[in-house]
Amino acid sequence: MVISDAAENDISSLDNYQLGQFQPHPLLIDHIVDQIFQNLITSCVNSTHSRQQLCKVRLVCRQWNKAATNLLRKNFQQIFGGLEHNIGQFKKYLQIVHPDTRALWTKLPFTRFTFHSDVFQASTSSSVISFLKICGPELESLVIHKDIYSDAVYEDEMISDVHVPTLKRLAYHDRRRSNISTDATSQKLLFALVTSAKDSLQSLSIQFPREPAYEQQIKQEILIRLLKENGLPNLTCLKLDVLITDEILDTLTGMKLPLKELHFSVGASKFSATSLKKLLETLQYSLQILKITDLFRRSEVTLDFPRLQHLQIFEIHGFELPAYQVSFPNFSYDLVPNLRKLMLRTWAPTLNWEVFFSQSKNTIYSYHQPNILVTELSLAMNFDSVTLMKRIAATFTKLKRLEMYFSRAHVPALEVVFKEMTQLEDLRLNQSYLGEISTTCIDDVLTGLSSEECQWILKHKAFSRTDFHHLESKPGLTNLKNLKRLDIINLRHRNLVTDVTGYMVFLRMPTLRYLAVGHSEVINAVDEMSTKCLWKLAQAYPETMLHEYLNRNRISCKEDGLSKNSVFTSACNVL
Repeated sequence: MVISDAAENDISSLDNYQLGQFQPHPLLIDHIVDQIFQNLITSCVNSTHSRQQLCKVRLVCRQWNKAATNLLRKNFQQIFGGLEHNIGQFKKYLQIVHPDTRALWTKLPFTRFTFHSDVFQASTSSSVISFLKICGPELESLVIHKDIYSDAVYEDEMISDVHVPTLKRLAYHDRRRSNISTDATSQKLLFALVTSAKDSLQSLSIQFPREPAYEQQIKQEILIRLLKENGLPNLTCLKLDVLITDEILDTLTGMKLPLKELHFSVGASKFSATSLKKLLETLQYSLQILKITDLFRRSEVTLDFPRLQHLQIFEIHGFELPAYQVSFPNFSYDLVPNLRKLMLRTWAPTLNWEVFFSQSKNTIYSYHQPNILVTELSLAMNFDSVTLMKRIAATFTKLKRLEMYFSRAHVPALEVVFKEMTQLEDLRLNQSYLGEISTTCIDDVLTGLSSEECQWILKHKAFSRTDFHHLESKPGLTNLKNLKRLDIINLRHRNLVTDVTGYMVFLRMPTLRYLAVGHSEVINAVDEMSTKCLWKLAQAYPETMLHEYLNRNRISCKEDGLSKNSVFTSACNVL
């Protein structure tokens, strides 16, 4: 074991070590070392060398103890309720952590919990309150899901003793309408949690139902009152999955929150561009991530960007329906000088997207100055224009990751990617449902050869030949000389590949490290792709879906092994 200089100094401080100062951790072995220490001191008082060695061992255990504890606090969460975790487990956990039987478990680093809707039934309402009273002082993350089956009602006297002073993350997703119960209208538990954690809360996510119309006024009043009463001075991440209105935006503007991430799931919301811009202006020196998602057909979003000095990620994502109310007037990359990731994944006319790629709408040859900061780009389903793709290639000269949709209509645009975006390191193709949907072989698209050439190669198994490129061929996947990751897992069974692609593309890309191929492609391609080719691909890309398919027995054993391991052992594997 390697001991740092700081550790050596700590060892020297152990000369005056007192056994009574050490409290063992139930997951680790330092209390065993402590017992050895005690035996050593009583039997070999003069054995200085042995004592120093044990000091070193114990110090390493303490350092490892700290690392394991931090890892569990950060990554592990307890889940109760739902399909996989029954209520009996929740009640058993309460017995374990009850103060009367908790001596050994005092330092267990479980501070992240998720409760599903069946936990909030009337029969378990007292158990939830008991949990909050027992674990509330150490709680750091709490996710709550409620639906029509959550019929528990929490009165003031029940939640008056609830304290969560260290709560940093709260996600409260309530899909109940107000007429379900009085609890759905009052939301007393939500108010109690936010009020108690208002000084420590860093992340808040709230979901309320958007329909019917009469529901909106009630939910809006609840949300505005919750925000105004608590202030939330340390909140850095806010997600609202509600009907967004000007009143809600104006309330957030007045709070002047130090938000780094703002996420609006808007649905069919209608709010003014002015209100949104005023809110963003208050966040110009703090906001790093802006997401506007789940747009419906009736959505009206006009995003007039103010200057956002530190914005790194912008995402707009909606259902693939004509939502022509989406627009971005006066956008300029000068307003977002640190933008790194751009996700444009909602339906809008091509004219509305041009503002991101060209300076002029009158000529196709006028581009933005090349943007060398944006390295990740995700495009909507209707990005199938060759002209637009050329503008994208000219604008983002340092692009590393591209996600786009694919169908036969997208082939010309994809050829532009193969030809002009050779710096790409990560390419993901999702299935497009525009136009005709039919099962087809895409060997010609990925190789750049004609369909006839691909059929001839497959028939004669001439995969090692390289003299086809003297013929007139189109750009193919092998043009991407820097590609490290290819993900076509979402193409489903609509697009098949054969040995032609396997041998002439996938096995001829020296930089490729990860190949994601979905189950359906493999199953449907077995008749076309030989077992020999499949195994070669599995050996070349051992961490892919293809490898899992061909090694199902081994993967099954691996999963069984992990399921039997303790959380502690899993943490050791990560460490």
